[in-house]
Amino acid sequence: MVEIEILSADRVDALAGLVSACNLGDWIDEAALMRYMLADPTSPAEMRLLAIQDGEACGFCGAALRDGQAYVHLFGVAPLYRRQGIGSQLLGEIEARALARGVQQIQVTGAPGGYFFPGVPVDATAAICLLERRGYRTDRTSRVDMDVDLLTADLDTTEELGALAKQGITLRRASRAEVPEVAHFAEQHFSRNWGLEAAGADGPEPTLLAAWYQGEVVSFAVYDTLGHARFGPTGTRPDMRGRGIGGVLLKRCMETMRERGDEHAQIIWVGPIGFYARAVGAQIHRAYWSFAKDLA
Repeated sequence: MVEIEILSADRVDALAGLVSACNLGDWIDEAALMRYMLADPTSPAEMRLLAIQDGEACGFCGAALRDGQAYVHLFGVAPLYRRQGIGSQLLGEIEARALARGVQQIQVTGAPGGYFFPGVPVDATAAICLLERRGYRTDRTSRVDMDVDLLTADLDTTEELGALAKQGITLRRASRAEVPEVAHFAEQHFSRNWGLEAAGADGPEPTLLAAWYQGEVVSFAVYDTLGHARFGPTGTRPDMRGRGIGGVLLKRCMETMRERGDEHAQIIWVGPIGFYARAVGAQIHRAYWSFAKDLA
């Protein structure tokens, strides 16, 4: 008999074990689950579910409610408990609870303002089959993450920094007081979502680097906001592109991660694949599809 309960803080260790068993990523530990799920104000308690069978946690499904839609941002069933309908039961509960709140559509994708993954890995056969059975649709447009080997990547920026300085462009880690300014820049020139993700870099030592020219922010780069050793978003004001600013910010972020002991970094939901491959030797690591379902 499978019981569905609301995930509580004292069950996060069990959830972390399930995430590990489902091989979703080493970076999704208890701290990450607390930050990106339980502490997420857009994820109501009744939208964070844990499946229990014979006293053992065996499955999970968490969702956020943003901009009038529901976003499933993490779900899975432990390998030993699959093919028993547990995943379908969890999704059904989430769908019903979202519909009861007036939500008309549910998505399994990267949610605006913060997410675990850009979608469902294309090699997650069981998960994709489950979603298709439940009426979710996808256009099969791929979103990709890239992996950077920090131990072999050439991250030297001495020459580039000197050239930018001669143009009056300075690059540095943003102070806590400067985070709102950089976040506003990200929202103004790119999107509200990027602004939210840049704002999330706030902390004792913000994980946010930026470039200034004539007293104005002209470029930014974020790491760790969407998970440990995960890079992005990043962007440069259109009229300042072509000067190498983005490449330097990228390398400085990667260098910071290497100096603290990370051996690999992930560039998430990549746009210009060629740029990252050339700049830091990044390789395509994982591809995702986005899914959606109308609830009414």
